[in-house]
Amino acid sequence: MFKRYKNTKGFSLIEVLLSLAIISTLITIFIVGIIDTQNSNVRGEERRSANRLAEEGIEAMINLRDVSFTNLNDGEYGLSFLNNNWSLISGNDTNGIYTRTIKITSQPNSSKKIESTVVWKQDTGLNNTVHLVTYLTDREIHPATP
Repeated sequence: MFKRYKNTKGFSLIEVLLSLAIISTLITIFIVGIIDTQNSNVRGEERRSANRLAEEGIEAMINLRDVSFTNLNDGEYGLSFLNNNWSLISGNDTNGIYTRTIKITSQPNSSKKIESTVVWKQDTGLNNTVHLVTYLTDREIHPATP
C-alpha cells in the first residue's frame, strides 16, 4: 500500500497566513493607539492654552477694576496689553488660533458680571469654547457713616 508522508518539520501555508493576519492586526491596533494618543495630547494642550487665555482675561479685568471701577463699562471687548497696562479694545482679540471676548454686564447690586470666552477651531473643523465667569465689585465703596 501507499505510505503517507507527513511533514512535521515546517508550517503549513494556512498557519503562515493566519500568523501574518494576527500580527498585522496587532500592529494596526498599536499604530492607531499611538496616533489617537498624540491627537488627544494636542487637543489637551489646545484646551489648556484656551483656559490660560480666559483666565488672563479675568485677571486683566481685575487689574482694570483695581485702577478704576469706572473702566468697566458694559459691552463686549477684546484686550490689549501695551506698556505694561491692560486696556479694552472694541470687538475681540486674537492670539494664534484663539479668539477672546470679554463681556461686561452691570448687575443690580452695583457689581459687574465679567465673562471671558475663548473660541478656537480644531484642525478637524470643530469649534471649541472655554467660558469663565466672575463678578467684580468696586473695592472703593465704603459703608455710609452715621
